[in-house]
Amino acid sequence: MILAWMIIILLTAGLICWLMAHYNSAVVKWIALIAVLADLVLMCTVLFEFEGNQGFVIDYRLNWIPSFGISFHLAL
Repeated sequence: MILAWMIIILLTAGLICWLMAHYNSAVVKWIALIAVLADLVLMCTVLFEFEGNQGFVIDYRLNWIPSFGISFHLAL
């Protein structure tokens, strides 16, 4: 679920930056920096918990529409 949160954080920050760009460009830079730092912190926690075994660090699967065989899959 951490990978999904990493994507959500960046997409939300990008949307906020796009909406705030007309008002104050300095705020946009700070929002982008905070979002990237939050993703960096999440990524560092993932990498420090990694034990070095073979395969993916994180493998997140979610059956989205099982009747059609459609699923959501993120892996790192």
